[in-house]
Amino acid sequence: MSILQIEQLTIRFGGLTAVDKVDYALEPGGIYAVIGPNGAGKTTVFNAVTGVYEPTDGRILLDGEEMQLPLQASVIALAAFIGLITGLALFVAGLNVNSFWKAAINRPVDYSPKEFTWDMSRGAAAAYWNEELVLERQTGTGPHWQIVNSDGLKSWGEYATREEAERHRLVLEEIATGGIGTVVEIGKRAEVRSPSGAVAGLYRSKDEADLKLDELHMQGAGRGGIAQRAMIFGAIGLLLGFAGAFVVWQQSRRSPDVVASRGVLRTFQNIRLFKDMTVLENVLVSLDQRELAEAGWWGNLWQFAWASPEEVSEAEKLLEFCGVAHQKNNIAKNLPYGEQRRLEIARALAGSPRLLLLDEPAAGMNPTESRELTKLIEAIRQREITVLLIEHHMQVVMDISDRIAVLDHGVKIAEGTPEEIRCNPAVIEAYLGKEEVT
Repeated sequence: MSILQIEQLTIRFGGLTAVDKVDYALEPGGIYAVIGPNGAGKTTVFNAVTGVYEPTDGRILLDGEEMQLPLQASVIALAAFIGLITGLALFVAGLNVNSFWKAAINRPVDYSPKEFTWDMSRGAAAAYWNEELVLERQTGTGPHWQIVNSDGLKSWGEYATREEAERHRLVLEEIATGGIGTVVEIGKRAEVRSPSGAVAGLYRSKDEADLKLDELHMQGAGRGGIAQRAMIFGAIGLLLGFAGAFVVWQQSRRSPDVVASRGVLRTFQNIRLFKDMTVLENVLVSLDQRELAEAGWWGNLWQFAWASPEEVSEAEKLLEFCGVAHQKNNIAKNLPYGEQRRLEIARALAGSPRLLLLDEPAAGMNPTESRELTKLIEAIRQREITVLLIEHHMQVVMDISDRIAVLDHGVKIAEGTPEEIRCNPAVIEAYLGKEEVT
């Protein structure tokens, strides 16, 4: 079975097709190359393999499987939890946080600073939810009571005693919830009465009494609005939170760290070292990341901030293998260019790759350094690591590659052994041009 199978890989950036239906299969333990003129799409293929880009079309398989996180019950549970938290937040927002706060905390039923309890607050919150009329104790020239909406924004009358206020509150509630009330004229004045005949209020005219009765009916007819709004907001939040969390997971299920955890690591065309760290520290960072990935989230709780002697020893062996051990205590940015390239390879090897992608490893090297690099890549193969490289240095490619794929303008125009590629007219034309070949 191929260790890496690229099937009909297509990558588009808007209207530009950078890679078009590329196929390439890598067998374990081989050295493979992707070559082509500048702008052929070579690095784009690398970026797709390592999770930097998401393929527009096609598949990239490692050992016959997609390089992405599987959909597990824990993922669904986490998305549901995020949805629940989002739903709860929008549920509270639907209550109108300011009014809810005033009703439940600032002005609970029978509120006075000395009497405040959480039971009062819970009762006031329930009254707000049910949109009931409540009592509020007033202070001033003398203590008295008034009937108000649960958020305190509308008063329905003031009374001398609590008993009187509570009696009238029940009458008002009877009219509001029952939706039935009557206006009885008494001389020039008029009374609003409940279905049981209790007096809800005395007013100066029938018109004023009719207006108050209409307000009570509207108060009852509008009930349930807070609960309905909060439930709708909560449901929307639940769906948005779940969908959003799932989309984020979907986008990150083939991210570079996921691909690296499967044993696919790379170097870059432009060297990306931690330039202000030492050579040894650069490799220790990669070793540390590998251990964190292997330990899982629970094991990470017990990781220490310093490197163990075993890690330092392993890092030193990798530096020795790549020929830069003598520079281990030097700052990375002070190394010669060729040794920076070797250090980047050592850091990639610290991640225990099964497949190592090298993006122009011989760039900027002199002939002696290129020959040494060829030996290093052969030594990497001896470690049973499959190598895929992009390289413009044709001598390096032809000397070490088992198989070569050639891209031109995002399309694979040839694939074969070094001898087959060297004599392929399409390859020669891509590099030299048709007129030159003719």
